[in-house]
Amino acid sequence: MLVKHVTQEQLEATLAKVNEQFDGNIVFKRIQPARGYNRWNVTLTVKDSRGPGGRISHSGRRVAAACWHAYGTFFDNLPEQARYVAPVVVGYDRWGRETTKRQERQPGDEWQDWNIGSVMSPLYYSEACQCNG
Repeated sequence: MLVKHVTQEQLEATLAKVNEQFDGNIVFKRIQPARGYNRWNVTLTVKDSRGPGGRISHSGRRVAAACWHAYGTFFDNLPEQARYVAPVVVGYDRWGRETTKRQERQPGDEWQDWNIGSVMSPLYYSEACQCNG
């Protein structure tokens, strides 16, 4: 995801706040400067896929990635100095081709959820973890 108008210190402080809820299991997989001032490419992952905030694939296997709830908590805890964040959402069109949509988002906005399973066996990101909710 691309996060704009925040410093690296603000991102790290936000992650520390998120880890209060996820028992220190969430870490940055990637945090690198993007083109422009105070813009960052950020990806969250987990230390332990069995721990809080770990994601499950559509087949039921554990994935070394942060779940939908961890990402949503991260967005909601961004500092108030952050004017907005702009996650780059990668999805698939109805023919299975990869497409990229850009969605401007404010901390506290409703979280976007989409199907990562199949038509026959749907699984939404919000269901792909052991979180209670």
